[in-house]
Parts: sequence; structure tokens; C-alpha cells
Amino acid sequence: MQEFLLPAPEKLSKTIKQLWASELAYGSDQCAELLPDEPLRARFVAQAPGYACGVPAVRELLKLVAGDESVRVHLRLSDGVEIDTTSVLLEFTAPARVVAQTQFLATQILSHLSGITTRTKAYTKALSQHSALIRDFYPSTGATELEKYAVRAGEGLCSRAGLGSLPTFTQAHFELGCDVAAQVEQLRAANPQLPIEIELSAKGWLAYGNEALQSNADLLRLVDVTDEQVDAALALRAEAKAEAKQRPDREDNQTLLEIAGQISVERALVLAEKGVDYIGVRELRDGASLPITIEY
Repeated sequence: MQEFLLPAPEKLSKTIKQLWASELAYGSDQCAELLPDEPLRARFVAQAPGYACGVPAVRELLKLVAGDESVRVHLRLSDGVEIDTTSVLLEFTAPARVVAQTQFLATQILSHLSGITTRTKAYTKALSQHSALIRDFYPSTGATELEKYAVRAGEGLCSRAGLGSLPTFTQAHFELGCDVAAQVEQLRAANPQLPIEIELSAKGWLAYGNEALQSNADLLRLVDVTDEQVDAALALRAEAKAEAKQRPDREDNQTLLEIAGQISVERALVLAEKGVDYIGVRELRDGASLPITIEY
């Protein structure tokens, strides 16, 4: 099973340490500390169908709290595997005190990440016969490395790893009169391998859509636009490409088009059939949860 670009060990360890430190912000679980350090066998079981995600993160949590030698894994599912109400995601033995201390955070990790992967899979499976790709809209805003990983486990993409990973021109650049086309070329010359994006709202598309496409960025993202505006954007892009072919002094415009916002699976299918390249879904992460419980 593919590992879906699991965060590097140091990033995974750092993320888990931050989550555990947050759990301990008001002290440790005094009731859990009353338990003996005798081994206790436990397992995390799915309560609804979906797709598993977060097992390596929970193993890292157990290792952090108990120590690697005190945890024995008997069974674990690979992330991205389809599960049902009989599926055991992880079965292990650890000191009873550690199981009690970590069970709430471990369950939260598995539930949230599996929820993200399951939600993402609903989109990617629906679009499996189309070329359009599903992306998490603004995953760098409040998203942990684990949440980005969960999107990838659902065969989706993250639009950016952080602010510096993808230079993005916004509506403000156009409204302030910036020569975006010249600035795109300036950035491209300095970083030829770094994709450059432009993002516009529905209002921004009406005012600056043609200028944005003429800027020759790698991708144009339109946020919260109507289907009619999508059709207009696709037509305008086709015209720009046709014009470029007729003029040897201009490069062919290869700008990709992403439609982003609150987009249902049904609308994602409509957009894919229209011919957009990416669909940025705002709700892939927000509130995602798959019920998972711990059994002893």
C-alpha cells in the first residue's frame, strides 16, 4: 500500500509532540495515573464505513508516551484502505496507564484523519473517469501536516504546503495597478521550477479575468464563481490559446484553471465535465470525522 507521502519522521514527531503537549496543558489525567503499568491489549474499531487514516500517527503517539519498547503492535491497517463497521484499524498492547492517557487523543486523530480521507475519496472516486483533480482549498491555513496527509491518502492534492511554496497573485495586485504579467515573468525567471498562481473572486473575474489569463501564470483560481462564469473563463482561455498559435511572437498560454469554494460532489462532476483542471474543495477538512472507538 502506498504511503501517500507520510510526513517526514521529524515532522511527524514534531506534530505529535505538539498535540500531546496541548493535551497536557492542564496537567495529566490523574485517573489514568492510578492505573498500574501492567500490559493492556486494546484496539481501535471503525463504527461506520469509510477509509482509514492516521494509524502511523497513533503509533508515534504511543511510542512518545510509553517508549518504543513498551508498545507491541499486533495488527494495523494501511492508510487509505477501505473499512467497514467490523474493521480494526490498530490493535496493540501497551501499559494500561498509557492506553488510558492517550485514548482520547488517539481516537480523535483516527476519527478526524479518517473523516478527511473518506470525504476526499468521495470526490476522487466520483471524478475517476475525468481528468480534473481534487485539491484541498487553502490547506495551509490552520491545517496540520497530518490533515494534508489525510487529503493525499484520499488521492486528493494539497494546493500549497505553505505561503512560500506557491507564489500567488491576488485581486489586490490588479486593483493596485500592478503589472502582473511582468511580475509573473520576473518570478518565473528567478524560480523557473516554481508554479505561479493567480486567485480571483467572482467580482475579480468580471473586472480582471482577461488580464489574469493574459498574464501567463501557471494556474488561475476562481473562487465562488457561477457555472456561467466558469463557461466564460474556459471560452476566454480557449481564445487566448488560439490567438497565441496565430502569433509566433507569443508563447502558447498554458494557464490551468481551478474552480474553488464550497463545492459538492455533484457540482464537482459538472465542473469536471466542463473541462476545468482542478477543483478546490473548501470542506475537505472542516468538521470531517469518522466514528471510531477503542475496545479492550
